[in-house]
Amino acid sequence: MLRQRLKQQSACGSSGYLAITAAIILAAVLTVLALSLSFSSFFNSSDVQDSNLKESSYFLAEACGETALLKLSQNSNYSGNEIVSVASGTCKIFTLEASSSQKIIKTQASSSEAATNLKIIVQTPSLDIVSWEEY
Repeated sequence: MLRQRLKQQSACGSSGYLAITAAIILAAVLTVLALSLSFSSFFNSSDVQDSNLKESSYFLAEACGETALLKLSQNSNYSGNEIVSVASGTCKIFTLEASSSQKIIKTQASSSEAATNLKIIVQTPSLDIVSWEEY
């Protein structure tokens, strides 16, 4: 009878340890899952910020390109090589490169750590845009 009682207590005690072990393992798995999701959302927000900075620098460089085109339309001898202030910052128009029938306008703008370099090729004297690309 004493042996039977010890066996019952032993069986009940091991099921308690099993439940505690299962609870600890489940808590560890859920903690790892929560941490991985929080790091994932943190890095995604960083990617969104980088994308916004790149977009800002692109539009700033584009504004410089438009400014250079305007000045070139007003003065066919416009040579570039200036820094332009725009509402959201500044950008640079490099010295224009010329061939017999084309002019190449290069601009550069940055927003925090993102930078954009644009290259615009136009026909002269009509100023028709041949290409407009980031380089």
